[in-house]
Amino acid sequence: MSLYLLRPGRPDDRAYVARTWVADYRSSTFAEWAGGSYYAGHNDSVTKCLDRSSVRVTVAHVPDDDSALLGFAVREGAVLHYVYVRADLRRLGIAKAMLGSDLPVRYTHRSQTRGCYPPQDWVFDPYLFFN
Repeated sequence: MSLYLLRPGRPDDRAYVARTWVADYRSSTFAEWAGGSYYAGHNDSVTKCLDRSSVRVTVAHVPDDDSALLGFAVREGAVLHYVYVRADLRRLGIAKAMLGSDLPVRYTHRSQTRGCYPPQDWVFDPYLFFN
């Protein structure tokens, strides 16, 4: 039996995706720089990003419960905005599976997980997040 299954994100996943994204990125150098305005500001920016019709969310879930989320990836065409996998399930290939074979070439958020680096030919462009 598989450890996880993938499916497209649904409207009922949105609160989890937004809340987890903002909370997970709170340890970033960006959040440190933003200081006290990080939560309100980034929550607003994540909400606006998820509102865009071109943004696609893929979620990983427990096989027998598609509402028990294990992770998510937020993409917009060839741009990866954020990928998250529960800490106890990292390094099992879940993030790669959510990205699929059509890998993005640009990304807007740097990973805070030690040892997780994008391919060298990917380009970090945080401004794409705010379009």
